[in-house]
Amino acid sequence: MDWGDSVFREHVKYYGDVEYTPGNTTGDNGIVASKNYMAFRHHDSVGILSTDFESNIAEKLAQGRKAEYGSKVYTTTKIDHVEPGIEGNIKALHFTPFNDDELLVGDSNGALSLYELPSASRKLRMEHVSSSIYSLASHPFSSEFLVVGGDGNLNLIDLNKQGASIVDTKLDKEQIVRAIYSNDGSVVYGVTADKLLLMYDPRTKATSMETLKLRFTPTNVVNLDGDHSQIAVCGLTSFLEPIIVGYDLAAAAAATVTGAGAGAGAASAFHEQSALFEQNYAHKQCTPYMHYDGITRLLYVAFESCGDLLVFNANENFSKQALYHSVTDTFMSMVVLPKHACSRRTINRVLKFSKTRIQQVVHTRGGKLIYERIASTPRSNVCTLDAYLTGSSSSSSS
Repeated sequence: MDWGDSVFREHVKYYGDVEYTPGNTTGDNGIVASKNYMAFRHHDSVGILSTDFESNIAEKLAQGRKAEYGSKVYTTTKIDHVEPGIEGNIKALHFTPFNDDELLVGDSNGALSLYELPSASRKLRMEHVSSSIYSLASHPFSSEFLVVGGDGNLNLIDLNKQGASIVDTKLDKEQIVRAIYSNDGSVVYGVTADKLLLMYDPRTKATSMETLKLRFTPTNVVNLDGDHSQIAVCGLTSFLEPIIVGYDLAAAAAATVTGAGAGAGAASAFHEQSALFEQNYAHKQCTPYMHYDGITRLLYVAFESCGDLLVFNANENFSKQALYHSVTDTFMSMVVLPKHACSRRTINRVLKFSKTRIQQVVHTRGGKLIYERIASTPRSNVCTLDAYLTGSSSSSSS
């Protein structure tokens, strides 16, 4: 489908005077969201705000020349907080796709906490999950377990048993900055601070692990199309310039690198045969953020300290089909709300986190109907831990 006629519309109200806390280089984009809430690092705690943009907002007339035209500015009257009460730094924030009111928080001491919103009460605290937690990966069909990417390990844990470890895969000092399950839930992809792309089945430890040495320092990995074959990785080159590379791993199965000790020649061949696309940008020191919508097949890309949001269409070989440019501020971070937070006439809802405000940017087709029907609730749990461990679960469960 062609999306060349789509447009962006800024929501009038925004959360003003919300200070962006820098240093969100691992775990998430700096802000995460469910249908009901957004969560972000706010000084030494986690700030919580509603996604409806109708509460905790005060308005007043702008000063100077803008006041002559009745322009308004908005301030945030109250930010709720989750207070982890820990000595370590907050490293990873995560809403599972199965509950819009539960927030997971991982810290640099290796503890993982589960909070119920809006009360911000802690339901569960799991100690020693890793020496430090950097990323959290939910299975697409089950809420019973989670993969935690840490400092030197990927840990599959049982959420029904106080976070008990099921399989803890050691990775020899590798810092897992991001981890995700594939679309069919069969494998996990991870990227490390040491420029490695990993693919493995967390039920089998490292025996089935495949690795690829990247040419850049990765910051994120997302699923594209296919059950577990197409992904995109973004990061910064050695010149500190943003780069995004798409991979089709199924097309390069014969050249797959097996084992962490694979040679550089094999890794290079793997990259050459599996690249779907590559995008390079000259925005020095601007960390890229991205999100892929598998329903519309659109890839959203923004850059830290830049005012543009780019949209690429997988139906058109990832050509650019839409552009949003902010004239008032820049992106410091961004997140796309889950699909069940949209209406039938909204392609997606994007939250733009700038230096001092959080604003909603709506991607539409000028009010045209986008979806015949759309879910209003989060995903259902359709796979048990036992079924997953025995291999009897599959993408058909959805």
